[in-house]
Amino acid sequence: MARSNNGAKPKSSTSNDFSLLQWAALFGVIVFLFIFPFHVGLFNGFDLSFEASLYEASIFAYVLLLMMGILLFWHWRPTSLRSWLAVMIMAMPLCYWISAQQAVSKYNAGLMVLLTFMLATFYIVGLYLAKDKLSSSILEATIQTAAYMIVIFGILNLFGQVYFPEALWLAHNGYRLASVFQYSNSYVGFLIAALLGCAYFVIRSRTWHWQGLHALMLVPIIISFILTYSRGGIVMLPIAVLLILPFLTMARQLLLLGHLAISGVLSIAILGKITQNTEQIAQMVQPNASKPATVISAWNGLPLESWLLLIGASVVTAVLSVLLQSKLSSWITGKTQRLQGRKGSAIFVPAAILGAGILGFVLLLATNGFKGILPDSISERLASINFQQHSVLERQTFYSDALEISQDYPVIGAGGGAWKALYQMYQNNPYSSEQAHSYLFQTLVEIGWFGLIVLLAIFSITLYWFIRLQRQPENKERQLYFYVIAASLLTHSVIDFDMNYMYIAAIVFLSLGAMVAPYEHSFKASWLHKKQEASRYVYPALLCIGAIAAIFSAQREYEANRNFEHMAYLLREKQATFEEISPYLDNINELSPKNPAFNLTRAELMSQVYHSTGDPKFLEDAKKSLERAQLYDPYNRLIILAEYRNMKDRGELARVPSYLEDNLAKFQWDIKSYELAIIEYVEIGKLERQTAPAASEAKWNRALEIYNEVLERQKELENLPEGQLQGRSFSTTIGMAQAIGQIYYHRGEYEKALSMFEIHRDSERPEDPNINPAVDHWRINLRFYIATLQALGRWDEEQYQRLIVVDPNEEQLIRELQP
Repeated sequence: MARSNNGAKPKSSTSNDFSLLQWAALFGVIVFLFIFPFHVGLFNGFDLSFEASLYEASIFAYVLLLMMGILLFWHWRPTSLRSWLAVMIMAMPLCYWISAQQAVSKYNAGLMVLLTFMLATFYIVGLYLAKDKLSSSILEATIQTAAYMIVIFGILNLFGQVYFPEALWLAHNGYRLASVFQYSNSYVGFLIAALLGCAYFVIRSRTWHWQGLHALMLVPIIISFILTYSRGGIVMLPIAVLLILPFLTMARQLLLLGHLAISGVLSIAILGKITQNTEQIAQMVQPNASKPATVISAWNGLPLESWLLLIGASVVTAVLSVLLQSKLSSWITGKTQRLQGRKGSAIFVPAAILGAGILGFVLLLATNGFKGILPDSISERLASINFQQHSVLERQTFYSDALEISQDYPVIGAGGGAWKALYQMYQNNPYSSEQAHSYLFQTLVEIGWFGLIVLLAIFSITLYWFIRLQRQPENKERQLYFYVIAASLLTHSVIDFDMNYMYIAAIVFLSLGAMVAPYEHSFKASWLHKKQEASRYVYPALLCIGAIAAIFSAQREYEANRNFEHMAYLLREKQATFEEISPYLDNINELSPKNPAFNLTRAELMSQVYHSTGDPKFLEDAKKSLERAQLYDPYNRLIILAEYRNMKDRGELARVPSYLEDNLAKFQWDIKSYELAIIEYVEIGKLERQTAPAASEAKWNRALEIYNEVLERQKELENLPEGQLQGRSFSTTIGMAQAIGQIYYHRGEYEKALSMFEIHRDSERPEDPNINPAVDHWRINLRFYIATLQALGRWDEEQYQRLIVVDPNEEQLIRELQP
């Protein structure tokens, strides 16, 4: 069994001897951190619109991995802790690869294998590029400067000098700042890391100009943080602070809190006016139905005032922070020196802050003390923080449903993208959330309990060796910046999907690797030394082979994506013919046969060509594409609906009912699925009335059963907690009502029929001028409504005229319905 170096104190590397290959890799990391956040933070929403950027970033990362693989031919040793940590991280993509073998969405599972391989790359990069002080300092400065860039970019959008789509995210209560991430709750997680990283740089910097330079960014970050309007961010910020403080001396703990307090007070002082200004700026800049997006000059009145306030508060903060560091730092250190020597002193300040913070926050909430201090929009958000408000209740539902999914896929999970594919099967109300809103729960669904334990073990082992590094007096606080970043980002990711942004996830894994990079721990087991010469090249060789294979795989998908985008451009802008786009379709199919979006698009195009030419070969081609799409993504509702339409086009009506029943099982809270099933059962039953009356009645009875299930589910929704939102609409649709009404009408149960047709009697007619009269549920509903009234000896002239104005032929159709 391996043992450590006989209790000898591990050494840390201080060498700045970097090879050209290492400098090239370091430069690559710098480029990545500054370029890729503007690709929507590399969001992985398992959607075609995000994939090109993900493949670009993956290829870039795999080139870095190839560099590292070559480098490890000189640096990998079976006796080195760092080398085995590099092996350990590969357990993560391996878990995703194993789960992909039984994945419910094979294409998305394959995508996640590539993306986790990319994250493992950044862990290895951190391990080997942050092992000496110079390169570590460069990585720290790069991460923090990139964070500042993103914050400034967000403020430029806030003040109207730049327009980036959804950098101001329109929510139900107004605009929320989101910067490059286009989602405020994930941006706030990033801001927590940026804020604490900034404050740490202030207390660590040795010269006043560096202290002041970093302190200048405290107010912009806090203003950005507040204007995300994220309640989760407010809750998780103190937790992140408490996770960081024990690693600092007591003096530095107090200094860090002091800088946060100074910048916080000054931020609140200017917050009211900035909030008013940005609300007005948003009205001028943001696009709406009557105007496109515009930008305004920084010299315009509102932006100029906002910039002056922000810069002024930032300068005052910087001056006060420099004075705090230069005039009070030594005094605080001296006063806390005696306490610092006591056992457990690292948690004295965190414990006091925790108690005082909880007490103060509760008092402010109870007395509505935020009112008058903060703008109304912000104080209302703070006052609504409780465990019964909708975002908390919704997350509890997500997590409960994730656990239910894991019961069916317990060990290795259901593969990457499983939450998006499966959540509608397991949900207990019709919410719409393609993200599990928790890194831990989404990981559980995707790679099971085994994979989640592996991931937590990776985090735990990394943290263990980082703590070992911190216990060495000469290495106290070394690499602590990377811990600050990783801990902050992971803390917030527990309650949101921050780690679905591959840019954020890459920073996390880069920081995790860098946390333990200087720790030179050697295993002294004799068997490892005997095997060293024979085995030292195996892992680097496998790494290089894996990197090259991943580059080719990602490149094929990227090329297919670009071909698809160009084909879409030709169709949209050039009105290209089928013959012009056919080569692109074939090329896309060859490069990426598993992509369900490509197969679905091909099927829809073939269906359009069939309807315009009548040539059945296009219908068969569409069928093959849909079968291939369903093979790789069987829970995709768009594919299921396309297959349903294809069945009808091919005249396979006998298959439709069972197919729609399967659709109901997969989408139990999708009212459109119920509507479609009911309408089809009614229509097929009408066709069979003369030839097979028993079969017709059975189908109508099944339609009524489905409708009763809808009513039962509507009653279930009445039992939701008061603060929880229902989600998507689950009320009786006009198509559903008129179909059920027809059953009652043809059975002579006119009062029941009338009650169904009256549900949507006064609804407005859809504005679509191209709607097929045969499926115009508004017309069908009113037609049967008038006919039912006639059967009961009644009349409604107003509704009759509404119908006849649309189509005079409706008079004859009503007459034909008379019993």
